[in-house]
Amino acid sequence: MWSYLENPFAALAKRSNKQFLLFVRDHRDKLQQWQNDADISPLYQKIQIAYTNFEQKYANLNAASGMYRTKTRIFEELAQELSNKKIKQWDIQVQVVYADDTPEYQGIFPNRRTPFQTAAYDLRINQLMTLDNILNNYPLLTNVQVDVQAFLQKIQQARTEQQGFETQEQVLRSELYDSINILTKELHFVYAMLIAKYYTDVTKVENFYELKYLRAGSQSNSPQIQEYEIASDSKLNLHNGQLDDDSYLIIENTGDVPIHVFTSNDTNAPLPIDATIIPEKDILNGIYAEALSDGNGYASLIIVNPDKSNKAKCKVLLE
Repeated sequence: MWSYLENPFAALAKRSNKQFLLFVRDHRDKLQQWQNDADISPLYQKIQIAYTNFEQKYANLNAASGMYRTKTRIFEELAQELSNKKIKQWDIQVQVVYADDTPEYQGIFPNRRTPFQTAAYDLRINQLMTLDNILNNYPLLTNVQVDVQAFLQKIQQARTEQQGFETQEQVLRSELYDSINILTKELHFVYAMLIAKYYTDVTKVENFYELKYLRAGSQSNSPQIQEYEIASDSKLNLHNGQLDDDSYLIIENTGDVPIHVFTSNDTNAPLPIDATIIPEKDILNGIYAEALSDGNGYASLIIVNPDKSNKAKCKVLLE
């Protein structure tokens, strides 16, 4: 497309929702000061309607994202409690009644503690359900079963709430993108009308914009999509120690093999069992760094290529 037809405001929106909001709010306020001008007043109204919609969608998403991060942390803490405390406690209580070399013990814990400690989160919950069913056959372990049932109910509820907010966040993020798409088109229209109004002296158009936000797009430190290659059977550490609660990631797998992604404070951390997998030619279209955490912080992004023969490729955008 002819470069003069490109929408400069769409590029700003892609770089940062925060900067986009600040830019549009300032632009709207500058238009508002000229409402007595018959040409400017309808332009202000168009931006006001689109901006109000965008602002509300952005607030809705931020609220849902905050709740999703909270519910994720609550669930992960319960998963850690299961792995580090509860399963050990129940194992010991069972051994008080049945030694670990007896058929009864081996029937209750055929794989000992491992499934409760290393399996994916939902498989650990399923193992709890299995344990509850098995304990129906052992009246001498009623006290253990009561505790298992109470914890199972607690962690199931936490998982349901966490996934509910995850779904809500995805819906609201889609609504936000729709509102941004509308707003950028309105911004482009208003820009064209201002050019037409002041075509004999286009420098006057600058009075309606805070140019620092637009100029930031050409600076080397502005958020940009970065492309990477990952050798076979290796990993890539990105943004070491720089990610925080507000870090928002878009990761696209442009290669021909699946990649695993997670965040951690430890760049040498092993690949978690439940690390997010992005299939080949697929995209993780927006997620907070904290939601990818291995349970040991989220200051660094780690991308793993487990394929032993082929290199992986990906693109990463950090907002």
